[in-house]
Amino acid sequence: MRGYGKGSMSDLLLILTLYQDYDAAHKMLDTLEGCRLPVETGLYIADATEEPSSVSHGIISKLSPHVNVYVPERRMSLMEALNRGIEYAHQEKYRYVAWIHPDMDFSADRDWVLSCILALECEHMVGKVSPTEFKTDHDARKYLEAHGDGRGNAAPVKGNACPWVMRVSDLMQIKEHYGEVFCTQYEIMAYEDWDLINRLMMVLGKSSVILPYTVAVHEGMGTRERHDYGDSFAKNKQLYREKWGWDDRHL
Repeated sequence: MRGYGKGSMSDLLLILTLYQDYDAAHKMLDTLEGCRLPVETGLYIADATEEPSSVSHGIISKLSPHVNVYVPERRMSLMEALNRGIEYAHQEKYRYVAWIHPDMDFSADRDWVLSCILALECEHMVGKVSPTEFKTDHDARKYLEAHGDGRGNAAPVKGNACPWVMRVSDLMQIKEHYGEVFCTQYEIMAYEDWDLINRLMMVLGKSSVILPYTVAVHEGMGTRERHDYGDSFAKNKQLYREKWGWDDRHL
């Protein structure tokens, strides 16, 4: 992996959240290994499986010793897992955090991480940056081919997608204001990311954006259906409405 530059702090911590997704995670890491990453890149794996399987992959040995695997003693919510990863990033003095999922593929755009970091460095009032999200690698490559002449010339647009990259310093200001980065009142998953966007705007006045000509594949694993998350979506939607005063997810 070629470097991006090295400052007084470590550059980037990748947070990978897992729950019985090892085969998918290995495929995702295959594609991540080909990406250009900052020199000081770490990986934090939050594995919520009661009896986790070890994740062995070539990228882990390349990032070593900047790899931490956290296995909770009980099944924990996605928000708790992310909060622990972000706190680890703060303790270890990383500048940026990226959240990645096992069902992603980064083959189409090897520079997605660097593009997101560059947007944060250039746009002070942007706090959360994502590539444009596609369901398949074919669609992502077709889009890039059709819009190749415009790459790098379009301004970010407001929106929410995953993966994303954020500044650790912004996340710590959110924690200072609310007591935690992600709201742990939400059950298991759903609406937590939209809640974070609202917190980012309320505390720092910063927006969440998508880069038009930077892409990543996020297939979607049907996580709620496969892992029996029950009616958490409906409960979380109600909580979101009560907290923010509107029904729809908002930017």
